[in-house]
Amino acid sequence: VKLQNLTGTQNILIQKSSFVYCRSYCIDITNINNAVIQNNVFYNARVKHVRGAKLNNFIFANNLLVSATYRPSLFGK
Repeated sequence: VKLQNLTGTQNILIQKSSFVYCRSYCIDITNINNAVIQNNVFYNARVKHVRGAKLNNFIFANNLLVSATYRPSLFGK
């Protein structure tokens, strides 16, 4: 899920969901207001489960994050 530039919207609510085998960030949020992410399960993401920047009035609570792994390298590092 990618959310960006939603500063003029009402409330954003993501709850009681599951995010499984994300090949990038499961949730990538930038420049938003009034968002709640709660009671979710994130499993087996690459790099990180959630990335956020420029957040205002943001709640991230009661989420379960399991098994974030590095991306495989093309150069064997």
